[in-house]
Amino acid sequence: MALQAGTTPEGVYTVGDYLLDRLAGAGVRHLFGVPGDFTLAFLDHVQSHPDIEWVGCANELGAGYAAASAPDRRR
Repeated sequence: MALQAGTTPEGVYTVGDYLLDRLAGAGVRHLFGVPGDFTLAFLDHVQSHPDIEWVGCANELGAGYAAASAPDRRR
């Protein structure tokens, strides 16, 4: 059984999957952030998404700097 974009291996399409699909449709290719207890379930969906790459950082400041310095390859 082939999975559709954003569908988890369990086959459940969640609100998080919908948001990831919308972000990917808007051209987002990377998500920068800090993993935490309350976001781990969502991060499983981010990592399984075919079009978005998770960029984990040690703290929020580092994530902000990494996102600001990431090149925009669409230009």
